[in-house]
Amino acid sequence: MENQVELFGTYRWIKTFDYHNDENVSITRTERYEWKRTLTSLEFQEKARQEGMRTSASLKSGIQAGGSYKIISASVSHNIELSLDINSTLNHLSRNETKKTFEEYDYVSQTFEIGPRGRIVAYQQEFLGPGISLTSKRIVTRPGPDPAYEGALEQVKITCNLKPYRFLSDIKVTLFSRFRKNAYIGANFKWFKTCVGRLESQTPDDHIPVIENKSPDVNHDFSESDFVWMIPKWTENASHDKTCTSVGYYKSQYHRSDAQDLASGAGGDYRYLQIKRNPNIPRKVVDIAMIRSNSRQDEEFAKKLGYDGMSSDLNEGREHDWVYLVWKTVDIDDTVKI
Repeated sequence: MENQVELFGTYRWIKTFDYHNDENVSITRTERYEWKRTLTSLEFQEKARQEGMRTSASLKSGIQAGGSYKIISASVSHNIELSLDINSTLNHLSRNETKKTFEEYDYVSQTFEIGPRGRIVAYQQEFLGPGISLTSKRIVTRPGPDPAYEGALEQVKITCNLKPYRFLSDIKVTLFSRFRKNAYIGANFKWFKTCVGRLESQTPDDHIPVIENKSPDVNHDFSESDFVWMIPKWTENASHDKTCTSVGYYKSQYHRSDAQDLASGAGGDYRYLQIKRNPNIPRKVVDIAMIRSNSRQDEEFAKKLGYDGMSSDLNEGREHDWVYLVWKTVDIDDTVKI
């Protein structure tokens, strides 16, 4: 089912100039006019949000209340002459979300010949919609006022295709012991451990992806440890109490019964993830990955990979790989919130 909302604009011809030649000879006249196209993305998104809220109760629309959507495309039909320019302008909604306003304009000079006692009326196309306005480069001239170009406004439908954002809501830490305990019955009763192997086949399919497809096991290369994987949990609900703004961890000398230890079985301090949900920060996490490196990295390295947030080293003080979580965020105020 597609997530769609329909907005509307108006299309018409506007009179650019009207000139009477009062002489008995032909004259030439040069007119200068402006063509322009502008798009204010926040205004367009706000109108899409209002329409989305109105239609969210409809199963046909595919829009769910509480969601936050990205406009992946918006277009008008091709039955009006300005459709190519309109659609080219609307493409900036998905091409560059960080740019709040797109504007392009220029001035055109055109020379006309007007016969003795003649008249020339010039018309230019105009389109107005929510956050978008265009005037055409092309001028149409007539020897007098033309009712075909001075009619009423024509309504034009703008179809917006929306894609819901997935926001990080939590990370589940999953453990799997690499050892099996066995009872030995003999002169003295005791337990011993049998290694059951690396068992990479037990790795969950939905673990946090790792850059360059390295091991997702936090305890990789700790031979006595448990396997530890991190599973991201996502939500399409854009509420502040459910969406994550950053991820960290902390070390503790004390065991927690309500959380899983990132260093399970490896000895040393306990390490626990911290999922941060700050309602005062509008940027929410929409993508997350792990970096496993044989050297220390910093936020500049993460930015080069396209991420704008980075945790400290999960392996700090353990003398193995440097392990970081990195994430991408989106400003929730720049989305279509329903």
